[in-house]
Amino acid sequence: MANFGMSRRELLVGSMLTAVAAAAPRPLWALDNTGALARSKTGMVTSPHELATQAGLEVLRKGGNAIEAVIAIGATLCVTYPHFSGLGGDSFMVISDRKGNVRTLSGAGQAALNLPNYSGSIPIRGPGSALTAATTVDVWDQAFDFSRKSWAGKQSWRRCSRGRSNTPARDSRSRRRSASGRTWKRRA
Repeated sequence: MANFGMSRRELLVGSMLTAVAAAAPRPLWALDNTGALARSKTGMVTSPHELATQAGLEVLRKGGNAIEAVIAIGATLCVTYPHFSGLGGDSFMVISDRKGNVRTLSGAGQAALNLPNYSGSIPIRGPGSALTAATTVDVWDQAFDFSRKSWAGKQSWRRCSRGRSNTPARDSRSRRRSASGRTWKRRA
């Protein structure tokens, strides 16, 4: 396969951008954003998965703040979108209050001092493929601590980090249908 003088990463990024542009109903720069801002006086959350959004809403409904809701969303995304968001990855947060005070949390994993002795390329999966430290949970912990000290956060770490408390997978009475069409009941 010809790579046209590009690295694999450049080729993949270019392919991804082409696919996104092709899927867009109109060119992204032609979208009319007039009046498109969502507003709320009681709070809102969004995520790429419905269960993660519901987890964040549940935290807000129970008196939690935005930071606590984000931790709940992130924890749920680790399950619903593990290929995009995982406990073993990097994490970054930009936290801003209504006064405009901004705080950033950077969880960029540190590379190892001594690289493993590879015989060939870096493995795609397994322990040899991890070249940096996982920092997501540490960033969540720092954000949770900041939430409690600066934003009067009252939610427990357990409530924030477990996601939704009433998803069907946690309900022992729920019946689920497998991909093959068989019905099974989760054990208590």
